[in-house]
Amino acid sequence: MERLLIACLLAALAASSVLAGLMARRAARERTRYAELSDLARRLEEQLEHSTRLAEIGGMAAEISHELNQPLTGIRNYARNAFYMLEKRLGDEEEVKANLRLISEQVDRAARIGNRMRELTRQGDRTLSVIDVNSVVRETVDFLMPQMRLSQVEVVTSLADDLPPVRGDRTRLSQVFLNLLTNARHAVEASPVRRLSVRSRREPGAGLPVVLEVADTGVGFSDADARRLFQPFFTTKESGHGLGLSISRSIVTDHGGTIGAESVPGRGATFTVRLPSADEGPAAAAPAAAEETPGQQAGSSTDGGA
Repeated sequence: MERLLIACLLAALAASSVLAGLMARRAARERTRYAELSDLARRLEEQLEHSTRLAEIGGMAAEISHELNQPLTGIRNYARNAFYMLEKRLGDEEEVKANLRLISEQVDRAARIGNRMRELTRQGDRTLSVIDVNSVVRETVDFLMPQMRLSQVEVVTSLADDLPPVRGDRTRLSQVFLNLLTNARHAVEASPVRRLSVRSRREPGAGLPVVLEVADTGVGFSDADARRLFQPFFTTKESGHGLGLSISRSIVTDHGGTIGAESVPGRGATFTVRLPSADEGPAAAAPAAAEETPGQQAGSSTDGGA
C-alpha cells in the first residue's frame, strides 16, 4: 500500500513538473509574441506619425514653393547686378561686395527652409535629448510664417525666459506645434480678426511645470465637438484626415504630458500643452499623463488633423 502511495506521489510530481515546464514554455512564447506585437505597434505608430507630417508638409506645398522663390529671385537679381557692374565697369568694389553679401544671405535663407523641411520629413529612430521647447516653438513659427502672411494672420509670441528644458524627441514635439499652429491658422481664416497667440510659461511647483499655449480668434466648435477633439478621424473641416490632434495627444502623452482645449464663445480657442521638466522626465510624470478634458464651451473651428 505504501509503495502504491509513493508511486502515485511520484507520478503526480512528475506530471506537475511536466505541466510547469509546458506552462513556462507557453509563457515564454506569449512574452515573445507580446514583444513582437509591441514592436509592430510602435513601428506602425511611427509610420503614422511620419505620414501625418508628410501630409502637413504636402498641404503647404504651394506656400513653401512661394517662400523658396523669394530668395531664389533675390539671388538671380543680385547676381545680375554684380555681373552687370563688373562687365560695364560701373560702381565700385563695395557695391559689388554688397550684392554678393545679399546673395549669401538669400542662400542662407533658402538653406534654412530646406533644412527645416528635411527635419520635419525625415523618418528615423526616436531620439531623446534635453530640449529647449521655446526654440522648437520659434523654429515652427518661423517655418509657418510664409503661410501665416499669405493668410494675413498676425502671430504674437510671448515665451518665458525661465522655461525649464524638457527631455524628449525634438522632431515629434515639432509635429505637435506644427499641427496646433496649422489648425489655428485654418480656424481664423474666416474670422474678421486673424490673430494667433503663442505663449509659454513656467508653473513652479506643478507636476507639469512647462506650459505652452496656442490661442486663436476663430469661430468656435460646439460642446459635442469639444468632447471629440482628440478622437482619431474626427474633423470639423471639409477636407482632412482627422488624425493630427489624436497623434499630438499620443506624442504629448509619450512625453509624460497632457494636452487640452478650452474656449469662449465667439472669441476662439486655446490649446494647452503641459510637459514635465527634464529633471522629472516622462517616466517620472507618467501618472499625470492622462488626457486633459477639453473645454465644454464653444471655441474655434479645429481639426483632428490637416
